Amino acid sequence: MGGLETQEKWLNKMAGQGWRLHKTNPIYYDFTSCEANTYEYRLDFVALYSNQKLANYTQLLLEQGYNCFFKNLNINFSLGKMRFRPYAEKGGHLASTTGTYNKEILIIEKKRDEESFDIHSNYRDIVKWLISIRRIYLAYLFAVTVSAIFLIWLAYNIWLTFALIIGFGILLSIVLHYTRSIVLYKRKSRIHE
Repeated sequence: MGGLETQEKWLNKMAGQGWRLHKTNPIYYDFTSCEANTYEYRLDFVALYSNQKLANYTQLLLEQGYNCFFKNLNINFSLGKMRFRPYAEKGGHLASTTGTYNKEILIIEKKRDEESFDIHSNYRDIVKWLISIRRIYLAYLFAVTVSAIFLIWLAYNIWLTFALIIGFGILLSIVLHYTRSIVLYKRKSRIHE
C-alpha cells in the first residue's frame, strides 16, 4: 500500500474518533473536536498539475461543497524555492512557492452522508491516477540508478553502494506495487466498462 492510501486511512480513522481536520502545514495536521464519523476524507495526488489546473480543480470541488487542504510530500523550511518536476504534465514541470510547491497532495473533506464519495468515477480515471503516482517514483528510481552508476564508477564505496541498493530496492518495490494496481484496474476496466 502506498503512502497516500495509508494517509487517507489515518485521516478517516481520526474522523471516526471525532477529530476533524482544521488545517495543515508542512510539519503537522491540526484537528478540532467534532462528533465521531461526521466527516470523511479522500486524497488526490496533484503534483503533476499546473498552478492554473490545480486552482480550477480546487474551485470546482469547493463549489460542489467539499473542503480542501493541501499537504506537502516532503518537509521544507525555505522561502523562494522552485522545484523541477520532470514527471508532471505540461505547465506543471516547474513548481514554485507562489504556485504548486508544497501542494503535492490535495485532501478533500466531505460531510458524511449516504452519497458515495469517490474522487475517481471509473476504472480509467483510477488507472490515470495510478500512472501519475507511479511516474514520480519512476523519476526517483531513474535518478537513484544514474547516481549509483556514477558514484560507483567514480569511487567505489561499500556503504554508499549499500545505501543506493536499498534505495533502489524500495523504489522498485513501490513502482511494482503501482504497476500491479494499474494492470488490475485496466483488467477491471475492460470487464466492467
